[in-house]
Amino acid sequence: MKRLLTLLLCSTLAVFGYSQDTGSLSGKVTGDDGSALEGANVIIKGLRIGATTDGKGMYTLENIPAGPHTVSVSYIGYSRAEELVDNVAGKE
Repeated sequence: MKRLLTLLLCSTLAVFGYSQDTGSLSGKVTGDDGSALEGANVIIKGLRIGATTDGKGMYTLENIPAGPHTVSVSYIGYSRAEELVDNVAGKE
């Protein structure tokens, strides 16, 4: 089985307003060689919020409640990857 998915949360954008209780999260999922992974499943653990990556490996999750969340990515042939997105609410 291939190594863990490379989840580019460093370049993920958490976009929230100053007084809003929800926001959105966008990013790109790539494989070990840096190629975009089309059709990867990206979900916020514990919530019914998820998306599938497009042909460029990009995804957007919307209406995410304020607070820290764990983002989970799965793709056939790869191990599941998870990463905590801290401080996803408030001012940037």
